[in-house]
Amino acid sequence: MLLSDTDMATLKAMAMAKGTYYKGLPPWNGGVPPTNGLIFIDTPSGQPLTQALVTSDPTQAVTLDIHSNGTWSGWLVVAGSIDISGNVNMSGLIYAQNDVTLHGSGSGGFTGAVISTNRVDTSSTNVGDEGDVGNAPIAYDCPAVRNGGGTLSQNWFVMPGTYQETSGATLP
Repeated sequence: MLLSDTDMATLKAMAMAKGTYYKGLPPWNGGVPPTNGLIFIDTPSGQPLTQALVTSDPTQAVTLDIHSNGTWSGWLVVAGSIDISGNVNMSGLIYAQNDVTLHGSGSGGFTGAVISTNRVDTSSTNVGDEGDVGNAPIAYDCPAVRNGGGTLSQNWFVMPGTYQETSGATLP
């Protein structure tokens, strides 16, 4: 499952409308996201993540760190990489346009899907490096992906450019 730049723009707009869009690393970097639902972490410039963008400006390569204990459900979409460790239980979708590194501990784990697209480099995603005593079990669950672990109720999306709201229009 790869999200196109158009898909990413749609999710970015949805997160902006909900107040869960972050340009660059969020203030809670290092902890579990503070709210369930859709969270979008963008490049610091807001431009689509590409190898050329990162080559010309290495500060555009963000890595969201989640190094704590907690529970979270939803869609976590990052235009960059994600590094997760600690006793974290997540349900829904974790989507990184570059790399994902998982070093779980305790009874933490992931229900849904974890997707890494390696858009900037060819590094592979790591689930517990060699010698790492942690664990990061991933249980694929299609309904959890679809509804963000029960936090996303909308089953449809408006494609950008296909809808226009008219000023002063009223609903019947």
